Amino acid sequence: MNESNYVKYKNLSRYLYKIINLLFWLSIFLAAIFFVVSIILLIIPIKSNLLLSPSNNSISLSPDNIIRFNLENISVNLMSLKEVFIYSFFSFSIVSIFLAFITKQLKYIFFNVINNEPFNENNSKSILFIGYSVIIGAIVFPISKAIVIDKIINGFNFSNVNVVYSINIEGIFIGILLIILSSIFHFGSYLQNEHDSTI
Repeated sequence: MNESNYVKYKNLSRYLYKIINLLFWLSIFLAAIFFVVSIILLIIPIKSNLLLSPSNNSISLSPDNIIRFNLENISVNLMSLKEVFIYSFFSFSIVSIFLAFITKQLKYIFFNVINNEPFNENNSKSILFIGYSVIIGAIVFPISKAIVIDKIINGFNFSNVNVVYSINIEGIFIGILLIILSSIFHFGSYLQNEHDSTI
């Protein structure tokens, strides 16, 4: 690699490190906010027999922008609606925690790259942890999504609507690839250490 490309990639790594560091602190902030909001909603008392009836057909709900539910002439139990928001914000906090963990590992990787240690042993561990996190997320996120949508169905009394849980196969596949990549980095770290010890 010539010197100009080396400087270019080094500067790119610095920029990416700053962006990832910003995402890390943002995800920590969001996780705290979502968790606090879910606790506040849990504490606030609401009468379970109070119903909300939309007066027009402009109210709608569309989880993941896949299915849109029009709420015209549907009575909504506010206690059930409260549960929807509690579970939703709690799920958002879990997603933010996962994002914080992954961005923290990426910070370690780019920090070592900036310090000219791309095959540092810690990099292989960070990639391994990210791989495990992606696999866990591929299982946990669909569960939390299914719970939230189930609360929505029950809260708005939708009929003939069921929740189907399925594991995110793509996420598991990506996680396995990252685990394999971590073993490659581990082998690269071993070769680098062997090379350094013979000089």
